[in-house]
Amino acid sequence: MEPRPISVSESPSGEPLAVLLHKTWQPVSIARGVWYIDQHWWRGKAVRRAYYRVVHEAGAPLTIFKDLVDGQWFGQEY
Repeated sequence: MEPRPISVSESPSGEPLAVLLHKTWQPVSIARGVWYIDQHWWRGKAVRRAYYRVVHEAGAPLTIFKDLVDGQWFGQEY
């Protein structure tokens, strides 16, 4: 699936604290520590992302990432 934009509340250090799901903020906890993707830096548009696997009370675990180039958050499920 293609990544989709998602609203994320983050800590001062940049870790996700809550996600906006169905118009309600859901607190999250990190189920898997951060991992980074940094590729294609030699091309015009670099891919730099910080991924997190998070869990929340309202449903299944989510994989989310922050685009480290523009600061936007996305959800990405496989």
